[in-house]
Amino acid sequence: MGQKANPYALRLGINRTWSNFWYSDKKNYANYMEIYILVEKIWREVVPSNIYEDIGVQVTMREIIISVRTTKPSLIIGVKGANINSIQEKILKKLNKRLSSFKNTHLKINIKIKEITPETSPAHICEQLSEALKAKKNVKNLTAYLARSAMQSGCLGLKIIVGGRINGIAIARSTMKKFGSVPLQTLTSNIYYSNKQVLTKSGCCGVKCVMAMVN
Repeated sequence: MGQKANPYALRLGINRTWSNFWYSDKKNYANYMEIYILVEKIWREVVPSNIYEDIGVQVTMREIIISVRTTKPSLIIGVKGANINSIQEKILKKLNKRLSSFKNTHLKINIKIKEITPETSPAHICEQLSEALKAKKNVKNLTAYLARSAMQSGCLGLKIIVGGRINGIAIARSTMKKFGSVPLQTLTSNIYYSNKQVLTKSGCCGVKCVMAMVN
């Protein structure tokens, strides 16, 4: 048996809550589901994936609240809020085009941003390693450097797994490095997780990062 459980889903109701909130009766259930799926899809079309870690979507009848965890809030907000206003307008415009059931409803988009440090962001670590894989740089040295920076920034421990034809080797392999303490079996532990697929000239590689923070 392998470790197939997502660390977020495993801890729901213990020390983690749902990232997306919406509730409806049978009559409007399909409409709310359509809005939720479209908001996530449009967000990925409008905002580059390398400037945020993850998003949460809360849908009500008159308002959509998007909660963003990012290491680069200035890139999302822009000068005097220019970028964030532009993102809101693009999402509303695309929603009005694609949603036939909500054409006459005046929806409001509200974006809430939570800043996180790059050193303690699993998504940022995966992004750094994916760029190194594309450029055929020394992944081993970079992994040690990123782990050291995370530990100095208050991380309890982390586990980094890189798999595939690393640096163009003939046979695919998987390497795992563990630093500090990562208590995955403890449900009350504060665990963050991210994974990323990387398309290189030699084929597809994968990067995973599991990080434990102090409660």
